[in-house]
Amino acid sequence: MKDLRYKYTSYSQSEKDCLLADLKRVGPKKPLGYLPLSVFYEITSNVKDFLSRLTIKGLGIIELDENESNILSGAIFVYDRSSLEKLLNKHSQTLKSQSWPLDTNGFIRCLKNGARKESELNRLINCAFGIEPQ
Repeated sequence: MKDLRYKYTSYSQSEKDCLLADLKRVGPKKPLGYLPLSVFYEITSNVKDFLSRLTIKGLGIIELDENESNILSGAIFVYDRSSLEKLLNKHSQTLKSQSWPLDTNGFIRCLKNGARKESELNRLINCAFGIEPQ
């Protein structure tokens, strides 16, 4: 059920497609994607079907509330388990040096903490979202 505390915006079909594309593109080159929950529920006509299609592709899904994500309505994260695990293992020293967990679930939950813009951790986060090359 939608939380009426949040102001909903009317999105065109092309805007909806563009926003959902962030989650649909999750895979080896983009291990992680997310949307604020308020946006996700507004633009997804059949949430159960959409999430089912993602899990059939073997993707993981984590829904975090406002406190867990630092996003007003909470957030939904979609991730490619294998690709994200490989990326985290490759950068384990960076994660350890910043006291971040090495597992996918813990990593996603720590994203709310952020990282300094020019840090190795920030580059790793960008890689996870497919923003920088891995």
